Amino acid sequence: MTPDDMDGVATHGVDPLIYQPLTPAAPGAPVNHSFQFPAAGDYTVAATCQADVDADPTRSEYDPTATVPPGGTPAMKFTVKSARILKELTTTIDFL
Repeated sequence: MTPDDMDGVATHGVDPLIYQPLTPAAPGAPVNHSFQFPAAGDYTVAATCQADVDADPTRSEYDPTATVPPGGTPAMKFTVKSARILKELTTTIDFL
C-alpha cells in the first residue's frame, strides 16, 4: 500500500489509521510509539520528517519523488515498512 497524507480524498490513497507527531526526548534520541489493540493483519507503517507540510486537507502534499529537504512546493516523503500484526503479540518496526 502506498502511504498518503491526511487529506480525506480516497483517490489520493488510503488516509492514515493513526497520524501522530513524535518528538524525541533529546536531539538524536530514539522515538518510540505504541498503540494498543490494532486488528491482526498486514499494515503499511510510514514515517516522515515533513509532517509539517500536511497543512491543506483539500490537497495531497505527498510526493513519492520528494527529496529531503523538499525544494519548491512543499512535499512529503515517507520511509515505509511493512508489518504483520499478530493477535496478542508485540510487533516492533525499526526505521533505523
